[in-house]
Amino acid sequence: MRLSTFVRILFCLFLPFSSIAQHQSEENIVELQMDQWSSWKYEKSFNINEFGQPIQAQQPISILLSPSRIKIENIAPFLSFSARWEDESLDAGKNAELWIRFSRDSLKWGSWKMVTASGHAESGQSVAVSALDFLPPHYRFYQIRIVSNKLKKGQSIQRLQLNFFSPGNITYETTSTTNTNLQSNTEVNNTCACPLPSFVNRVGWGNPQGANSVITGTPTITHMVVHHSAGSNVSTNWAAVVLSIHQFHITTSGFSDIGYNWLIAPDGTLFEGRRNNGQDVTGAHFCGFNAGTMGICMIGTYSSETITNEARNTLTRLLGWRACQSNIDPTTSSFHNSSNRILNHIAGHRDGCATECPGTQLYGQLTAIRTGVRDYIQGGCVVTSLPNYNLQQLVQIIPNPTQNGITQLIVNSPQRQTLQYRLITQEGQVLYQSPREWVQGTWQKSITALSNQASGWYYLQVFIGKEQITKLVIKP
Repeated sequence: MRLSTFVRILFCLFLPFSSIAQHQSEENIVELQMDQWSSWKYEKSFNINEFGQPIQAQQPISILLSPSRIKIENIAPFLSFSARWEDESLDAGKNAELWIRFSRDSLKWGSWKMVTASGHAESGQSVAVSALDFLPPHYRFYQIRIVSNKLKKGQSIQRLQLNFFSPGNITYETTSTTNTNLQSNTEVNNTCACPLPSFVNRVGWGNPQGANSVITGTPTITHMVVHHSAGSNVSTNWAAVVLSIHQFHITTSGFSDIGYNWLIAPDGTLFEGRRNNGQDVTGAHFCGFNAGTMGICMIGTYSSETITNEARNTLTRLLGWRACQSNIDPTTSSFHNSSNRILNHIAGHRDGCATECPGTQLYGQLTAIRTGVRDYIQGGCVVTSLPNYNLQQLVQIIPNPTQNGITQLIVNSPQRQTLQYRLITQEGQVLYQSPREWVQGTWQKSITALSNQASGWYYLQVFIGKEQITKLVIKP
């Protein structure tokens, strides 16, 4: 039996962004229209007739598309991927599953990975948007598998969009306040001395829309909403991650600009998001109730991990600045007109609707963060509540990339605490997990679990006391 559908493929290649950021980005958008049945390349199908309906109503439909090449020539420093699909039934994704796998040569394939709706997604929607995923630059091929009729409602996916994006290597500086892409506070409230932290502006991370957002107006900020990006916690170029989020929000999510007003990388770097002429404008981040809010995205996934000290320090200073400028008490709550709810002045995304964002771990820290912001303001704009050591610097991987899959894990612990580590694949498969032990001072261990693995990107998760640090490990 030949399966029929209509395929429309849009290839948007070689789209240069800001020349100041010194990079070249490329995107490949693939759209599959399933509401009209015509020739559709597929490898095999199960339990489906030529009209896309199940032959056996009680059994799921399975469709395996033919492998396709990613239409991007120069992938750097990574490949981001996201998907959007429309489901004729509400709660998109429950009646259907979307799976994807990748390959560098179309011969040897990685494991199948389910593409699930993002933790940002709201329930009861006919459109599902995946999380933004980050993949190694050597991937060149992909294959899609669709499993439908899980709720015995037939083939429910009507339109599927796949979004592949290479941001390009972006050069940016964060160490010198004289850098033209690094700005200082231009808003001054004479009653508050807390400054806006230095930040990489929109041009600095390569925003194709330029220095100012297409959104105008200066709302009165009454509440500050904390998010996580629900993407990778490891990267070598955070500006490229921010540009990927911008492209994801516009192309996959359908926004007119990046949704957040600010973004904070795990190393503490602050990036300017949706702002116009140095002022925050209404974002697209809070369940459709965006009026009166400032949205801050902590880059990474914080469902089980805690944010780094550097990121928390920057978050404290950013929230302290806004609270000062807008005369907001960071530890109290008030009525938020747009959402028709009483919200904490420093709230989490999940306070506005049913979503996992900003992750269980980060959401659980918001009470302490509110107190820290108050102490920051009252203590002369000095962050005093954080440990005096850099968690990320506790862990080193040398060499990285590895030599024949072998490297050294070096941990410098300033105090006696427990240590455990595990090595995992891109798909989350655990290759090795160490026993838990006590460490203090310098500790070193040879990591050999990659010696028999294929080349690619892997993650080393290190658990130190109550903290978790994730490092990217590359086997060339």
